Amino acid sequence: MALPWLIGAAVIGAGSYIAKKLREEEEEREREDRRERRREQEARERAEQARRAKALEEQKHAKIREFVAQGEEQAEDFKQLLNGLIAVEYIQNPAFCANFSDASDAVNTMESGACMRVRRVSNPFVVTHKLDILDRQTRDSLTQFETLYQVELRPEPAISEAHEQLNYAEKALAGLSHLRQKMEHKRNKLSSD
Repeated sequence: MALPWLIGAAVIGAGSYIAKKLREEEEEREREDRRERRREQEARERAEQARRAKALEEQKHAKIREFVAQGEEQAEDFKQLLNGLIAVEYIQNPAFCANFSDASDAVNTMESGACMRVRRVSNPFVVTHKLDILDRQTRDSLTQFETLYQVELRPEPAISEAHEQLNYAEKALAGLSHLRQKMEHKRNKLSSD
């Protein structure tokens, strides 16, 4: 009688061992499936981030190309705008010379994160030709024009004439002021006598 009990216990033990092994294998497969899904999700997220970064980079380059094209288009407009006052000669083609990069030593930073390096002008036109008669915004605009374009600027006769007339007017005004002081002094002298 003990033998059937032993056989029954062995069958139950083997069945429970097999069930335990099957359960462990199922749990291991589930863990592996979760790991695989997590890896796939991370790969999808990395791919999406890479896609977004690429789209952002393409958008940035498109804006830069648009800015450069717009700068080139406006070159002739600037020349026309200054006609009669300042002679504009573009010394290189393309005339627009702003250089875009990701360098940290750039002069101006644009919204897109690209940096714009501009040409260094050692003797700006407004300084060389002593154009203090122009307002600050105009002087700054001319200096920026020189830094963004390969351009040589020369004053037209109208600017030179205006400069000479202002100098003459300042001298005449100083003479009148001196004469007024003399007249005031004589009037005061006559009043006191």
